[in-house]
Amino acid sequence: MTPRDPDADLREELEYHLARRAEVNQSTAIEARRQFGNPTLIQEELRAMRIPIWLDGLRQDLAYAVRTFTKNPGFTAASIIALALGIGSVTAVFSVVDPLLFRPLPYRDADRLVSVGMAAPIEPNEWLLGPDYYEWRDKQTAFESMTAITGRRPCDLNASGDPTRLHCGVAESTFLDTFGVHPALGRQFTPQDDQPHAAPTALLSHALWQTRFGANPNVLGTSVELDGAQTRIIGVLPADFEFPGLQQVDFLVLMRMDVKRQLARQMMFFFRVFARLKPGVTLDQARESLKPLFNQSMEFVPAHFRKEVKLRVSNFRERQTREYRTTSLVLLGAVLCVLFVACANVANLMLARSASREREMAVRAAIGASRKRLLRQTITENLFLSLTAGFAGIALASALLTIFRNVAPQGIPRLATASLDWRVLSVAIALSVISGTLAGLAPALRLPRAEALTGTRTTGPRHDWLRQILAAAQIAISLVLLVGSGLLIRSVWRIQQIDLGVRTDQILVARVDLDRHRTTDESERAFFLELERRLRQIPGMEEVSLSDSIPPADRMMTMIFSRIEKQGTPMDTRSGTGGMVSMRTVTPGYFQALSLPVIKGRSFSEDDRNAPEGLVIVDEALARRLYPGEDPIGKRIRPGGEGPHWLTITGVARNARNAGLFESSDPEYYVLQRSNDAWTNRGRFILIRTQRDVRAIAPLIRAEITRLDPKLPVDIEALDTRVRQLSSRQRFNAMLLALFATFALALAAIGLSGVVSYLVTQRTQELGVRMALGATPGNIRALVLNQSLRWILAGAAVGFAVGLIATRSLKTLLFQIEPNDPLILGLVTSILIAVGILSAWLPAQRAARLDPMVALRHD
Repeated sequence: MTPRDPDADLREELEYHLARRAEVNQSTAIEARRQFGNPTLIQEELRAMRIPIWLDGLRQDLAYAVRTFTKNPGFTAASIIALALGIGSVTAVFSVVDPLLFRPLPYRDADRLVSVGMAAPIEPNEWLLGPDYYEWRDKQTAFESMTAITGRRPCDLNASGDPTRLHCGVAESTFLDTFGVHPALGRQFTPQDDQPHAAPTALLSHALWQTRFGANPNVLGTSVELDGAQTRIIGVLPADFEFPGLQQVDFLVLMRMDVKRQLARQMMFFFRVFARLKPGVTLDQARESLKPLFNQSMEFVPAHFRKEVKLRVSNFRERQTREYRTTSLVLLGAVLCVLFVACANVANLMLARSASREREMAVRAAIGASRKRLLRQTITENLFLSLTAGFAGIALASALLTIFRNVAPQGIPRLATASLDWRVLSVAIALSVISGTLAGLAPALRLPRAEALTGTRTTGPRHDWLRQILAAAQIAISLVLLVGSGLLIRSVWRIQQIDLGVRTDQILVARVDLDRHRTTDESERAFFLELERRLRQIPGMEEVSLSDSIPPADRMMTMIFSRIEKQGTPMDTRSGTGGMVSMRTVTPGYFQALSLPVIKGRSFSEDDRNAPEGLVIVDEALARRLYPGEDPIGKRIRPGGEGPHWLTITGVARNARNAGLFESSDPEYYVLQRSNDAWTNRGRFILIRTQRDVRAIAPLIRAEITRLDPKLPVDIEALDTRVRQLSSRQRFNAMLLALFATFALALAAIGLSGVVSYLVTQRTQELGVRMALGATPGNIRALVLNQSLRWILAGAAVGFAVGLIATRSLKTLLFQIEPNDPLILGLVTSILIAVGILSAWLPAQRAARLDPMVALRHD
């Protein structure tokens, strides 16, 4: 059914009155209309009484905009797609970084939360030893409260015979109060819960409460077997609870420290410390107030270490996002650049469109349309176009966000909570309005010329300089993005070429953490000896070995170099710490399993398990530092510089990466785990080299472990998979930046081609005259390409200069490559110039094929 014209009734009523006037006065229709007045004017006055003038004008402008855009589907589609790409990219990335950088933290008065401690080269984030923490906590004056955590550790939940490896956050009883967090169900920890011999208590994460316990409120007061100990559940954490390190935790448990032993420095733990500032206290004031306590703690630090230790008080959000801030800002800046390129592209399209509509606007101005009325019409069209593109961009953002979640590596904080909520949608709508306004600003301010009423084309088209600047700006921004993505891609390639010093193929790694409540040193040794024996009997096994950590990145024991004593040589501590030295405890077969060659001396053997004294293998770096120019084989060292336990060096191993893929490796030594030695912790990594498919062998390994201990959860993965995950975040960042750079390059190429095509059209008569006077197609092609090349080279030069500055922000994201890498700069610049020339080639070819007679008649 066709909708009725809203003004139809009004027109019918006016016609009725005209007819009645003619009938009553017995006059002609013309005379009656003269006496009655202008029906159109009366209709407008009556419509203004019924509908506000501005609203009626808006309705007319929108209807006109729809008709105009419908008649130009190419222009409309190109503009919407360009803006949608820009708006969608920004919206998707903003939805990811907003929870990380901008959204309020889920803590009461989060701006008053700080991270407190000492900073030293041995650790990038601030820390405190146990005795220092308890001294500071009791004597400080700047904070309402202080609290400490020891971090996150694996923990095993054994419920109904179904062992599960989970993660426990370990904190002090004051943790939730300091952060202003209240349980969603149940109660907080109390100081009595945090005593060394108190019965274990825990708070459930909201997710685990829902998935594992069916959101049953009766779970409060019940006990579960956690790490072999009956642990009472006293509460459920809020759904938005976050552990300070942004890691997922399934249980929150207590440290239950012996404070007296800590203060006596008989046992010192490594703490992360957080505090809540008193109202009105600044970071600088808090830092000044802690200096006396810091100086007091420094008395226990060896004098030669003190110059490397500093006091640090950091804003909590800065501390929490320190690792991710640069990456987030770089990606956000990249998509804003894409949006700018899109706006420049659409601005060029609108300038070309406004030139083609100049006669229309001149006619409307001539028949009475005011400058304000024409401006309102243009702005309405721009906003209609940009909001339409905005909704398309939101749909694109939703798709991109889904892709991000599916391909992003694990460990990107708050990615699971990213969504297109009201904050993100508000930003998308605001971007749409701003983009439409910026893109249509120049056409909207353009005044129609009187000569346009003649319908003839004049030479020297206006605003050509603006189109050229916009095209050059697109080239410049695209070059910056391409350089950035090229640097990240080359950095990822460098990462793939790293020599780890070990072979990672055909190796399975099984993580086994024995329950410390159910095992003794003797039962533990028996368990692992039997497990080694059983695993070696599985067909296809080449080597089996145990270690307390594995390369290239895992938490491992470290020691200050200057604390390693050489037999017969006094310890030299004058040079400071000397850096850190890594240590692993391994069983025989470790070097064979990883194909890590012992280049001097010998490796460990099974007979060495019963050796009367400790044996050690050092790597090349440590051998050079301990015994420069000497043969270290047979020499004895004592890590820690005290006690009777000397270790005899039996071999020198090749250097292997032990600090991950991106940090410089520390010198390292490997201590043999003898038959009667107690391991330093209950966790073990089992390294298994096999000839068989690792996916087929994993169930056999799990079955053997389960036969030995049915309550023991086991994590098994291929070592090469584990290594690939170390660079997954870098690959993801490079992929995203390359994607957005491709968007920008495609938009720039399309925009450049459109500008050249438009200018060729504007110069059709001129080109016809040139060809009539003897110019060849090659001359015309060269003329167009030379003009285009000037913009391309200008944009490339600006982009090159800006790139040299902008890419410095990527320095912390790059590996073994400088931000001003000449290969990437040269390659990207060449590619961009080639793409620019190719974009201009088709319009140049079209110009070269013009018929001079047709061109001379062109109007």
